[in-house]
Amino acid sequence: MSRVPHTRSEWAGACLALLLVWLVAYPLLLVAAEGLRGDAGPTLEWVRRFFGRRNEWGALWGSLWISIASVVMSALIGVPLAFLFTRVEFPGRRLLAELVALPVVLPPLVGVIAFLFLWGETGFVAHLVQWVTGTTDPPWRLQGAGGILLVHAYSMYVYFYLFTRAALRNIDGAAYTTSIAGTHVVASGPADTTLGVSMAKDYSADAASGWIKIAYTIKATKGQRAAPWEVSRVPRGGIVFFPVPSASAVTKGPLTITTANNIVWFDDAPKTATSPTGEKLFADGTTWTAYLLGRNLFLKRFTDTPASMQPTNEGEIDVYPGNGFLEFEVQGPYTQIAANGSLPWSIEWKVVTVPTSIAVTSGSTALVDFAKQQVAQ
Repeated sequence: MSRVPHTRSEWAGACLALLLVWLVAYPLLLVAAEGLRGDAGPTLEWVRRFFGRRNEWGALWGSLWISIASVVMSALIGVPLAFLFTRVEFPGRRLLAELVALPVVLPPLVGVIAFLFLWGETGFVAHLVQWVTGTTDPPWRLQGAGGILLVHAYSMYVYFYLFTRAALRNIDGAAYTTSIAGTHVVASGPADTTLGVSMAKDYSADAASGWIKIAYTIKATKGQRAAPWEVSRVPRGGIVFFPVPSASAVTKGPLTITTANNIVWFDDAPKTATSPTGEKLFADGTTWTAYLLGRNLFLKRFTDTPASMQPTNEGEIDVYPGNGFLEFEVQGPYTQIAANGSLPWSIEWKVVTVPTSIAVTSGSTALVDFAKQQVAQ
């Protein structure tokens, strides 16, 4: 993977946030301010009257649960449809995918009327059921909360569908082109026209030492700055440890860490670390990092990147606590790539079993020595 700055997207996000503040937050604040204002100045009289009226509470509760139920029903329809028409191949998929999105072009009033003509008790489907069954009474009646929910779900599912479909389409699902050259497996990815980059990966293994080398090449079609970024997702519950030049070379982020003899330790046995904001540990490392789960030791070996060449608020080594996984990351130098140029970078992996004579605990000097022995091979 490669990491590039997203200045344009950040500006677009800031502009959208300001627009929402103006169109949504500002009117709400005005209404709230008026609700606290009286003839003689600020007052809570209107709030007191509201809490004292049972019918007001009933109306508020009705609006809240109808709104929540409408969102849930729309999501239950729109999200599965997006996965169906994006991930499953079947005849007529493209045509049906566009037809499902048609409600978005209809004004809300037209959409409701169309729903009634199709599904109402005097609509097309109801008449068809009456004709098939030979009955004269409508097979159903759209009334009350159930009718409101059906109309809302029909009108609003399309937004869940379109946004989910767009997100799924933006996920890079294009296949790599692979080839075998001697003892190397080479995988070449398609070019991303938006970022202007493509990725090539060269895998090779040293049978004698057990190290697997992955050589990445970021190819750029336009000039830009980028950093190679290698991410491995590992199960929660293990121990991350790695050397640093000094204790000040690590920013712990949301993790609880200890540092001894310039070795940073993060023990994830409690599995309680979270990062709702995306914050993570980042550090200026040296040449290796390790993740221990049980007695399985996952090592990464790489060329040291000077602190001056590491991305802002990132590090040579990063650890992010996800939902059910840890992201065990290594980043290369943040470098300017010329148009039609490339940035090569490599990392090595090794998985070994720790001998039973070595304590597999946070702070174990014997474990660090064992890891160093493996890195030196």
